[in-house]
Amino acid sequence: YPSLFKDVNSIFKGTSESVAEKTEKVLEIVMKTKIQDAIRSRMMLNLPSADTDSFRLINGEGDGLSGLAVDIIGGKVAVIMASASWVEIYKE
Repeated sequence: YPSLFKDVNSIFKGTSESVAEKTEKVLEIVMKTKIQDAIRSRMMLNLPSADTDSFRLINGEGDGLSGLAVDIIGGKVAVIMASASWVEIYKE
């Protein structure tokens, strides 16, 4: 992930934002990158397809997002946060 590291470094070298604000930006960039990679992987597997409308879009450890699973079931989305850290971050 060379471009990801470049983006993260620029956040911490740049602005006068607080560490908390910088950390939030980094989390956002990492999440976005990992989710995009997961979607690309599923598209390479031809998902969704005419044969199935149910599949796991994000598979936790396998996609580098430990404790997070996102299932597509008949066109609906089910999000499973199986880690206290996910629940704490996104408790809203």
